[in-house]
Amino acid sequence: VGLEVYAHHQRQYLLISAQPKEGGRVHLVPDKLRRGPDSLTPLFLRLRKSARSARLADVQQPTAERILRLTLAGPEGTTVLAAEVMGRRSNIILIGEDGTILQCAKHIPASQNRYRVLLPGYLYVPPPAQKKADPAALSPDTLAQLLGEQDAELLLWQRLVAVLRGIS
Repeated sequence: VGLEVYAHHQRQYLLISAQPKEGGRVHLVPDKLRRGPDSLTPLFLRLRKSARSARLADVQQPTAERILRLTLAGPEGTTVLAAEVMGRRSNIILIGEDGTILQCAKHIPASQNRYRVLLPGYLYVPPPAQKKADPAALSPDTLAQLLGEQDAELLLWQRLVAVLRGIS
């Protein structure tokens, strides 16, 4: 998904990707994004209806989570575009004012995920929080203790990913 954002007298181009091979990403790009494949996806059609001429009202990222929420206030009402950047499980989800999923890049039925369903019409449930330590709230001693509890044969980066939230 490519969005053109005009702020502070400048045009910015935001790229949101949920491609499994690329690992999912959200970032600003310097040049105007080119049109993608000719096939119009349901997400593209619904997003075009919701986002065209909309104002970016709010941007949120829950602490140490790999989720970005863009609140769009447009002529069709307020919607939230949620980018879940989680490796091959990345997804882009358009959520209505009442919290129901309007459309998403990848449809995930209950048979594929026991924690949550990502289908239009279902209530949006964010991914479960990681049961790991918050790096901003750790002392050096606590971090050393957590790393010491991990398998000593693992590399340092592997131990960090295993114990710290928001690290990948």
